[in-house]
Amino acid sequence: MRPYAPFWEFPDKSTKEYGIVKDFIDALSGIGVLPYRQIVAQKPDPPDFKATDHSGRAIGVELTELVSEEAIRENIKVKGKQEHYVYKDWTPADFICAVQERLDIKGLKKYHGGPYDELHLVIFTDEPTLTHTECEQSLKAHTFKVSNQLRRAYVLFSYDLGKRTYPLVELKLA
Repeated sequence: MRPYAPFWEFPDKSTKEYGIVKDFIDALSGIGVLPYRQIVAQKPDPPDFKATDHSGRAIGVELTELVSEEAIRENIKVKGKQEHYVYKDWTPADFICAVQERLDIKGLKKYHGGPYDELHLVIFTDEPTLTHTECEQSLKAHTFKVSNQLRRAYVLFSYDLGKRTYPLVELKLA
């Protein structure tokens, strides 16, 4: 298991993805939104999951992680020793730029198993310095540019004990 931002880390990719999509659906349910009637893994990916909404429309659900690769590398070098732990110090501008980068990359992918009526992107993060409370305002104030493929995008934060939920923010897309 990697020593940095490990909340959703599992030994195999399919278990990891099922855990993330379950947490995403739990977060949606927690705010009273039940967008999918059915959701199953899509092989080959992308997208990671193929869903059907309550109107019978096909929805592709793609997952992507927002994490500092540099912080991962540095923490591997120090073998996760707490006294040498390295964090990415995200500024609001860094964070918005990283979210836009994930949207740009996933917006250009060729998606299998379609056609899809909509594609939804879930950007999940366990970055220790990115808290829902601090990031929500920046996310809601920004309108992200996306390709015609993506119809909805969300940022899913790791579990918040105080709120007893997985904080989730739907992004404004243009």
